[in-house]
Amino acid sequence: MNIFDHLDSKQKLFVSEKEIPLIKSIMEKNKAATIAKADFDIKETIFEVSYNKSNLDVAYSIFHYLLPSETVDIKKIDSPPGRLEVLKNGEQNIIIDYAHTPDAILNITKAVKEKSRQKVLTIFGCGGDRDVTKRPLMAKAAEEYSDFVILTSDNPRFEEPSKIISDAKSGFQKDNFKIIEDRKEAIKVALNEYKDFTVLIVGKGHENYLDIKGTKYPYSDREEVERYIHVKG
Repeated sequence: MNIFDHLDSKQKLFVSEKEIPLIKSIMEKNKAATIAKADFDIKETIFEVSYNKSNLDVAYSIFHYLLPSETVDIKKIDSPPGRLEVLKNGEQNIIIDYAHTPDAILNITKAVKEKSRQKVLTIFGCGGDRDVTKRPLMAKAAEEYSDFVILTSDNPRFEEPSKIISDAKSGFQKDNFKIIEDRKEAIKVALNEYKDFTVLIVGKGHENYLDIKGTKYPYSDREEVERYIHVKG
């Protein structure tokens, strides 16, 4: 059984160009698939990342299929909060993204590295009371395309942050990282001591809290960055 077996004769499957290699053999035997492609130039930063561009291609193609006479004004599409948000600290670029899995971290760090003219510093942490086996994989992913990594805390929940960090640390293959358990301090150090780096802060994105021992304390990566820039200025 494959994905086409779930479609009836009147249904279509929209596939982004990125996904074609994964299902090429199936597509060749079935005419229900349509390659999704947005027919306008996309210059917004968030859509320069391949997986975001693929998502937009599919969304636009479905919209145009259902409402062929309607048009889309790309300038009116708002980026979701916490998804590739870009802030500036002088000449330093700061990017905030929700990536919190090994694959997501690998994708975003690769995309930022390809686009950045600066070295890339990635700040990440692992959530508590979640899949322990992913922690070292997240570290491995973070260092793959980063010039430096700061391992910090991220929603420890009912686990000790030091234990979570220790689990993640085992995944590092290089010696280009440091550990700063306090997330606020990690951001402060990155912005203050690595001014010639693009700083990528991943894991929380739009979230406005830190989950510690059953209590959600007010916290935002974006607000923390803005507070530092304001105080410094």
